[in-house]
Order: sequence, then C-alpha cells, then structure tokens
Amino acid sequence: MNRIKVALAIVMICSVGVIGIGLLSSDIFVNKGTPHENINIHSDNDISNYNFTGSGSRNDPYLISGLYIVHESTCIEIWTTEKYFIIENCYLVPGGGNGIEIRVSSGSNVDGQYIIRNCIITSTSYYGVGIAVSQSLGCNIIDNTISGAHVWGINVGGHDNCKITGNKVSGGGISISDGDNIQCTDNTVLDCEGNGIDILRITSSPAVTGNRIERCEGNGMDINARNLVVENNYISNCGENGIFVFYNNGMVVENNTILNNLLDGIHFEGWSSSDVMANCKAIANTIDGNGGSGIYLIYTQGATLTDNDLVNNGEWGIHIVSSTSYTTSGNYYEGNILGAMNP
Repeated sequence: MNRIKVALAIVMICSVGVIGIGLLSSDIFVNKGTPHENINIHSDNDISNYNFTGSGSRNDPYLISGLYIVHESTCIEIWTTEKYFIIENCYLVPGGGNGIEIRVSSGSNVDGQYIIRNCIITSTSYYGVGIAVSQSLGCNIIDNTISGAHVWGINVGGHDNCKITGNKVSGGGISISDGDNIQCTDNTVLDCEGNGIDILRITSSPAVTGNRIERCEGNGMDINARNLVVENNYISNCGENGIFVFYNNGMVVENNTILNNLLDGIHFEGWSSSDVMANCKAIANTIDGNGGSGIYLIYTQGATLTDNDLVNNGEWGIHIVSSTSYTTSGNYYEGNILGAMNP
C-alpha cells in the first residue's frame, strides 16, 4: 500500500509539470511546464521588464527563483547594474551561450552584489560556461550543479571577495583569475576536458581547501598565484599532474591526497634558472601511484618538502632539477620505481 501511494504521488507531481531535484544541499522545486523567457538586463532600466520580488538593495535584493529556462543563447544575463540580486533554485538549459552571465563594469562595483545558489545548469553548448562572473565584488556561488559546460563550469575573472563553495561541476572545471581574497572550497569537479581548478594571478586567497577533483584531462589544479595555501584536497586520475604550480613564491601545498595522475603528483616550476620560484612548501601530503614523480622541483629556491608519504610513483619519490637551498625531512618513501630521490 505504501508503494502504491508513493507511485501515485510521483505520477501526480509529474502530471502538473513540477520537478523536485534533491541533488543539492536543499531541494529545488522548479515549474517545468512552459519555459520562462530568458532574462536579459543591461542596465537598471531593464529590470522593470521583469516582475522580480525585492527592491534591489543590499537588505532586500531582487530575487530570481524557481525558473525553468531553455534558451538558444544565455539564460540569465545581467550587465552593468549596481542592484543586488539573488539567483536561486533555477533550472537552466543554455543552447549556445552561458547558463548565468554576470558582467559589471569596474565603475559600478558593489560589494556583496550577487548570490547564485542551488541552481542546476545543463549546457548543450560546446563553448558555453555554466556560471560566468566578471568585474564584480563579493559574489557567492554556492551549491550549484553544472554539467556539459565544456569550456568552464564556473569562470570568475577580475573579481574580489568571491566565495565558490559546494558546487558540483562536470564537463568543464573551475577557473578563477585576476582577483583578491577568493575562497574556493568543498567543490566537486569530475570528468572535465581541461584542468579541474585553474587559479591565475590571484594575489591572496584564504582557502583553496576541501575540493574533490577526479578524471580531468589536464592538471587536477593548475596554479599561478602568490602566497596561496592549498590544503585538504583530493585529486585523482587526471591526465597531467595532480597539482601544477608555476612561478608562485610562498606557495604552500599541505595535507592533500593525490593519487594515480598521469604525470607528477605535485610539480613546482619556476620561470628559468635565473628567475626561480622561491620558498614553496609541500607538507604532509599523501602522494601515491602517479605516473611521474611524487614531487618534482625545477627552477626553485628554498623549497621545503616535509612529512610527505611518497608511495608507488612511476619515477622518483622526489625529483629535483636546477634547484637550490631546498630542505627535505620526515618524508616516507616506498615502491617508487626509480627510488626515493634522484642523485
């Protein structure tokens, strides 16, 4: 009898075109009858074309919620406005553009302007991005599920004080560039065609932690940012390095699990023998079964490699080339094909 009741409930829900999706931290209920028109805002004046609740203030942002949008280009596009928005619980299917695109000119930056949360974005465009945000302050991108966006699932550029957390992304990874004070935490990135998480020219970040990256065709993480701490991440079965760090002084890679990637587990690389990367650290990482070396250093100075487990890697446990003043201590080596460290 209980099974019959459950089946009837499902039939009734489907018959009125309502979908409940429990993949995220909170369920999404979207009216999947006739799709809503795409949202296209290029100025404050355009907002009046839509019947949003809220006033657009910090304490009463405009709310875009529960919409089902299928569109040949970008589903939700907001440019050049100083109003505040929450975009939540939407189901978006972009055909030739992005799921959500936020573009704010540098003259109209407003701190804490956008919250994008609990949306599902399924891209059918090879060149589309799930969520693209540029030139804004304080955007929070939280608990979204994004698939099929082959370029990037999430792309944030020229953006300060951004929080990217709890998202589930496949097809394309997460790209963060040209910003300050960025948090990238507890995201899952699977089966993307390039790098899992790409961080470029970030001047500071309080946290790149708790992310899970698997089966990406490029590096699990590709990082060019100074004084960054990358910790407590899980990276496995990627087509290049687990973590690739290029020319980043003061980089700390700590307590990560890095398994079965095609090349090195952790790869630190400076620009050249005369322009080295200084003071990078690899501490207490578990690095197992990678095709290259567990940790590879080239063109570095003052590196510290301590308390890492370096096991069953295809070349050296630690491989050091054209580097000076490095320190190794407390590392555990076992089963690395060429040995613990190169001569």
